[in-house]
Amino acid sequence: CSHEGRMIRPERLTIKAQEALRDAGELARARGNPVVNDAHLLAVLLAQDEGVVRPLLQKAGLNLTAVAEAVEREVSRFPTQSGGGAEPSFSRELQRIFDRADAEAAVGEPPQLLGREIDFAPSPDDFQRVLAGLTKAGEVLFAAGAKVVMPTVFDYFEFRSPQELQKLPALIKDPADIMMGGGHPEGGNTISRRAELGVIGSDFRVRGADNLFLCDASVFPTASGVNPQLTVMALAHYAAPGVAAAR
Repeated sequence: CSHEGRMIRPERLTIKAQEALRDAGELARARGNPVVNDAHLLAVLLAQDEGVVRPLLQKAGLNLTAVAEAVEREVSRFPTQSGGGAEPSFSRELQRIFDRADAEAAVGEPPQLLGREIDFAPSPDDFQRVLAGLTKAGEVLFAAGAKVVMPTVFDYFEFRSPQELQKLPALIKDPADIMMGGGHPEGGNTISRRAELGVIGSDFRVRGADNLFLCDASVFPTASGVNPQLTVMALAHYAAPGVAAAR
């Protein structure tokens, strides 16, 4: 992904900043907002009793009550979605804020401590392939019975029919507008000792297949609602010896 599309790295933030980032996500989730915006972050920073934002704004001569009311009006304007379950994603503007902060904090640090930076820009053909893939994925969802499709792009769009979905390539003009990330679909290939309850056996073997094993978040009994990375790692550690012995 490009420099602007890097993921926010909480480990490089202060404890207070990590708390604010987490609380901004919780605020977006509570409001039904599919995207965490800079206004969510400012709202929770204003609410921090021991933070630095309130004193700084007061020193700048701003009325905190008026600022808080303006932020609330901005948050109330954001699109909402019903149903829940999905983690709100970070907006492009919020990503850029943390990118700038990360770059400023890195001044003077030894390069070897920062790891490698990837600066990649897709070719026009690659960009069109990604758009075609997003459109095709949406068509698959509609064919499976979906009522609304929301593509993984920074601007929020809802498409309610395959015909509406065809507008997507005309709406997305820049590769930076597409979220290049991964997800963790959970519960689609449930694991169970009982065949009627799960397509995956307790040995992580796909039922009906001789040498096909599956060990990822899809074997969960349902969607957990939190990041499943550590659970998937623990499952892999547990499953690996049995899978290796079965070969």
